[in-house]
Amino acid sequence: MSRFHIAVMHCCSAVLAFAVLGAQLDRVSADQVGNAVAQAGSVDTQLQDELKLANEAVLDAFATRDLWAMSQLWAKDEYISALFPAAATPAFGWDNVRNTWQYTFDHNRDIRLQSLAGFIKASGNEDGDTGLVIDATQFEAFQTQTGQPVTLPSMLATKIFERRKGKWLLVHYHAHQPGMKPPTATDEESGIRPLVTTTDEKIRAVDDAFYRALRNRDMEEMDKVWASTEDVTAIQPEGEIPFFGRANVMASWKALFEHNRGVQIPRTTQTMIHISGNKAWMVGSFEAALVRRKSGSYVHLPEVLVTKLFVKETDDWKLSHYHAHIGPLAHSHGQTPLLAAAFNQETAPTRTIELDATEMTFGVSEIEVRAGEVIRFVVRNSGEARHEFGLASPEENRLMQALMRLKPDMVHSGDRVVTVEPGETKELIWRVPEKIDVEFSCNLLGHAEAGMRGTFKLVN
Repeated sequence: MSRFHIAVMHCCSAVLAFAVLGAQLDRVSADQVGNAVAQAGSVDTQLQDELKLANEAVLDAFATRDLWAMSQLWAKDEYISALFPAAATPAFGWDNVRNTWQYTFDHNRDIRLQSLAGFIKASGNEDGDTGLVIDATQFEAFQTQTGQPVTLPSMLATKIFERRKGKWLLVHYHAHQPGMKPPTATDEESGIRPLVTTTDEKIRAVDDAFYRALRNRDMEEMDKVWASTEDVTAIQPEGEIPFFGRANVMASWKALFEHNRGVQIPRTTQTMIHISGNKAWMVGSFEAALVRRKSGSYVHLPEVLVTKLFVKETDDWKLSHYHAHIGPLAHSHGQTPLLAAAFNQETAPTRTIELDATEMTFGVSEIEVRAGEVIRFVVRNSGEARHEFGLASPEENRLMQALMRLKPDMVHSGDRVVTVEPGETKELIWRVPEKIDVEFSCNLLGHAEAGMRGTFKLVN
């Protein structure tokens, strides 16, 4: 088996050759993807050939465990990032990315890689332009300490390059083996969360619209989120191969929506956003809970790690690539009774209220509600500090605020409160009682007193 055999698909009408993917993602092998790409043909250009060579250099440094060679292929900016197959959390900045490559090289020997299929797209040849490579690679090695063989039959990868002085350099790498779950994150690892690097509200808005479409299983809304071009791509968390082409990407969402009769997204995190010209990418995560349509079984995914690539169409940002995989099961928020109850027909949310938490307001001081309705609060923290959204009586709130003055680091928990870090979005579900003695507030030290509180008004 040769180290590399790359079938490259460029941006052309050949993407329609992947129609089979829309219905049979879980049953199509990576070999079939390679054959389909090879049959589809390609349109070689000098720019794309250069990007192809840059990708081959990355694979070569990987196979030879050459850390120095790998270091020459990466940009060194603070915003570079990587999601490795065996890592529980993202790596940010070159030092952390390098250390993860070193760990991979130290724990594997005799690495052999075979690239089964690939997709290459370059946006231009000016400094700052981006390139995207998506490939499926077979990984074979032996564990250094035990000598046990390791085989990843189809490792799916997203690689984002930036053009620097006539050279393509990696700025983001996301790879996973379908069906393989990363190890448990340690407390120290799970605490590594860089600040969002841009406050571009249009990117935040399209990301919010994406999760709204996912929650509501709304194909019309999902269609609006994506770019109109045919070269969009996606790697779904429960899929074995990528989707190429707009029709197939949309078919993947349709299949997901039809396969599940309930989707809840109680938490989203925009960990890092970076803009480069008319392209932008986001690294983050979300928590999901699904109810399968046929079996009725409940599936809880505490951590789904995700890369999203955006492109600017006129004045609007649109999704052009999506890569998600199921992350570690530790450090989740668990299957709360309210989350499970959201799928019960009698307690399913009948109304959604979106709130934006900033310093120091929720943007509203009074909310009108009706007795018996089930409200899903979607709380986004677009500020720079941690916030809470909690429901409690005025007496309970006064007590919690007094306790916070005694113990400022106290973290509140329970079914009627969520803590939202900067860039995160979380949900809280509440059935409105017949009589209301409840208000909403952020009970972190000084926040409610500064204005982060409000009341409910019961209406007919």
